[in-house]
Amino acid sequence: MSRASLVFVWLLFVTVFGASLTSSASQPMASKAFAIHDGDSVVFLGDSITEQRLYTRYIEDFVVTRYPKMRVKFFNAGWSGDTAAGGLRRLERDVLSHKPTLVTVCFGMNDAGYRPLDEGRLSAYRQAMDGIVSALKTRGVRVVLLTPTVVDPDTRPELAGYNDVLARYADVVKEIGAREGLLAVDLHTPFLAAQEKGKAERGSRFTMIPDGIHPAPAGHLLMASLVLEAMGAEPLVSAVTVDAFHSDVQAKKCRVRNLQAKGRSVAFERLDSALPWAVDTLAERLLSLVPVYDDLNQYSLRVLSLPSGQYRIMVDGVECGRASAEELAAGVNLAKLRDMPEVRDALAVDSLTAAKENLDFTTWRTLDLGTSADLPGKADALEAMRKWVYQVEAKRRQLAQPHTHRFEVVEVR
Repeated sequence: MSRASLVFVWLLFVTVFGASLTSSASQPMASKAFAIHDGDSVVFLGDSITEQRLYTRYIEDFVVTRYPKMRVKFFNAGWSGDTAAGGLRRLERDVLSHKPTLVTVCFGMNDAGYRPLDEGRLSAYRQAMDGIVSALKTRGVRVVLLTPTVVDPDTRPELAGYNDVLARYADVVKEIGAREGLLAVDLHTPFLAAQEKGKAERGSRFTMIPDGIHPAPAGHLLMASLVLEAMGAEPLVSAVTVDAFHSDVQAKKCRVRNLQAKGRSVAFERLDSALPWAVDTLAERLLSLVPVYDDLNQYSLRVLSLPSGQYRIMVDGVECGRASAEELAAGVNLAKLRDMPEVRDALAVDSLTAAKENLDFTTWRTLDLGTSADLPGKADALEAMRKWVYQVEAKRRQLAQPHTHRFEVVEVR
């Protein structure tokens, strides 16, 4: 590689990884099988809400951690300010060039023009969405349609009434999905319900959409959870139930060995089949409004027959949380304990996903599309960036593999 190419790649390193370090119901499926398969190439097509690289990142995190044996490629083809018509025009260049097997399509926010309902605009949206679906199906690509989300008029008063307009666009998406036999995920209705619930409980200043249009991480977590549920994602990470009196254990999606029960304590070794889903700390305000952990992040420990009292949950000799005997009997969701080694591993996976998405975006928009074809060293730089992405993905896949840990539940004295 030329010296100019090496310098360019180094500058991209600073830009991409610096950025990643500073950012920390739907139509039912015909089958319960997860819509994303081993070997898939998934492209997220959309506007600036997709380009934010948040709901896409959370979906990617989920697949990498919940299905650690699968190999799936992801690419974010979101473009700020875009519409369905724009997505159709750039479909060959930005989507089909990646040889996708599955594409999610999310437009509508810009298509409606931020104005009262215009039937002409709505008809143009329907036509463009039909064009995208037809082009993808002709190439044998599986398609998942996403409705537009919502706006917050309390943050941006000029958008009062715009959610009613977006609801009509959401109806178009659902109509196309029903006609074409596609999964069409309603993001609009649940998002509006969660937003209204938050305002009812916390006042009108509550928002998941700080600028009135683009969701904050909490809104993107909601989007990701709705898409994953509609796709038939596996909600269970793993579950262990131990009877401290009878020295009995039941395990789902994990292996338990060397159980020791001593009346007021239990200890065992546990190897899970997956890591929990890494929930962005910036998105945690959603958790009181929508049961994301119950719906998609069930990482359970139950201990029965313990005497009343408070107990430490220890993993590899480190206290990760505390719970009462009653809470342990009901079941503790370990995914909520940030000091769990599996949770820390999942958060490390998330950091690499964020870096990978930034690398993809910089390679695509800055290097590939943003420079002339005859720029000296460009081909070498593109190849270097692709290899870099592959290395990040390989490291992430390694981090996503679960390891055996020693669990102890001991009484607080």
